[in-house]
Amino acid sequence: MDVAMVQTCSKCSRANPAEAVYCYFDGFVLGGPSRPGGPVAVGAQVFAHPFVFPGGRQCRSFDELAIACQEEWAAARDLLRQGYLENFFGGLGRVDLALAAKEAAKFPDADLGLHQL
Repeated sequence: MDVAMVQTCSKCSRANPAEAVYCYFDGFVLGGPSRPGGPVAVGAQVFAHPFVFPGGRQCRSFDELAIACQEEWAAARDLLRQGYLENFFGGLGRVDLALAAKEAAKFPDADLGLHQL
């Protein structure tokens, strides 16, 4: 009797085929033991600490942060202007993004600055 092995996604807890690299349901990278390397969905990697919007929305990855910025544009624009995004990116060790946020915060048009980021 053959037993089909499955991988469980650590993000959504759904079962995926043993040969899958990414979760079929949310695109999260599956950590199969036979895959020490290969492509990584950087946007789906979990932050050490979530970014929390003033309304309480928590973003645990770049993908979630990008969606939240689109859906909560006014709050994201204010967070950019006040330097919170720059500080968050710097805390992640992403100096490139921290510098981009710093430059975007200087735009005369705050909406254009956030769009540029």
